[in-house]
Amino acid sequence: MDYYQFIEITKEAINYLNVQNKHLTATDDAFCVLTGSLVYAFKTFAEVIEHDLSNTLIGRQAVRIIIEVYIMMKYLVLQESQKPNIWSEYQAYGIGKYKLILMKLREGLGGQTHHVSEKILDLLVNEPQMEEFTDVDLRYFDDIKIREKAIGVGEKDLYDVAYDYDSSYAHGLWGAVRERCMLACDNVFHHFHPVADAMLSQNSLDVTTDCYNYLIKLVSLVNERYAFPEWYMSFLGEDHE
Repeated sequence: MDYYQFIEITKEAINYLNVQNKHLTATDDAFCVLTGSLVYAFKTFAEVIEHDLSNTLIGRQAVRIIIEVYIMMKYLVLQESQKPNIWSEYQAYGIGKYKLILMKLREGLGGQTHHVSEKILDLLVNEPQMEEFTDVDLRYFDDIKIREKAIGVGEKDLYDVAYDYDSSYAHGLWGAVRERCMLACDNVFHHFHPVADAMLSQNSLDVTTDCYNYLIKLVSLVNERYAFPEWYMSFLGEDHE
């Protein structure tokens, strides 16, 4: 698999969607959310490849990101018939999270944080409408946890194994710490107890194939709604043969 070729061809395919559906960009919330979220997952995959993160801690978090984006988009698609406004509600939910952070910044919190910009948040929060009209929701989106969403869209297996495993890495839980950051002492009299990997020598299995396969699930989902060009889908089909 030439992932660099895949990245370049996918860029062309997404640009094709933009051109073919330019009349939808300002009026169709579903198009905006699906294509934007696809690019988010795709950009995550591209960073894994371009920065050689396939065996890293960050690589495992990339897998989790792609899975969660895919599950959420599949959930929105399936719920749309019952909740026609679910796409705009999803956008408002995310902007509401930013509004909460913006409010805290204005209160003087986050003084030691340098990568969060109050100016950028202010711009984004007030982009769709004045912030006074945007609610802050502290619950899960649609009041349903990600595991329940995964089950509802038929992706329980994906959640129970890959997502749950990679969540241990995202949260720095002991299983992930033990696997990646501890070595077995080679002194038999020490009962092979774990020792901190001070030289950072412990490596992990490559996540690239899984990242790619889960991203393709998302590509297929978007393709069902807004058709990618035939040459792109043929290219993906040839890669999977």
